Amino acid sequence: ARLTDTAIQHYWDQQDGGFFFTASDHEQLIHRSKASTDSAIPSGNSVMLHNLERLAILLGRNDLRDKAHQTIRLFSGAVEKNPFAYDRMLAGIEAWHDGFVEVAVLGPAVDPATKDLIRTLYRGYLPNKVVVRAEGADERLPLLAGRGLINGHPVAYVCRNYACRQPTTSPDELAEQLGFSKS
Repeated sequence: ARLTDTAIQHYWDQQDGGFFFTASDHEQLIHRSKASTDSAIPSGNSVMLHNLERLAILLGRNDLRDKAHQTIRLFSGAVEKNPFAYDRMLAGIEAWHDGFVEVAVLGPAVDPATKDLIRTLYRGYLPNKVVVRAEGADERLPLLAGRGLINGHPVAYVCRNYACRQPTTSPDELAEQLGFSKS
């Protein structure tokens, strides 16, 4: 979180939104640019849009969500005019509108049951997901707050906007909750 706050402090455009290519404490330039078009390498603003969206969920910070929205608003006109130059930005915009599937997996990393739940998470295509794994509940992270193992067994919680479905210890049930077909 501290790194994100530092990036916002030094790169965020307080006036118009979006992220500059150079830091505020960089040597004085004639113009501070804000790259937004994607090519073989995504633009900094596309990458930060994805980062802000995920971090807002992980950390429960609406200020980061607001900055993601400002970034979308700032570049939406250019994206509309030339969508082929903004593939990663479009992916971030799509994630903004569709939302994220939030998954918390609790259990010891070395436990085979935990490993099975994690493996299940990546069995199918689900690009807009936020995954957090921990040994147990952690009140500092909203997805882990108030959650625990079930009878000492590793467990997965599948949520949307922090509202979770029935927790599961079963990889098959987790796959079903994520909408993956049986393999």
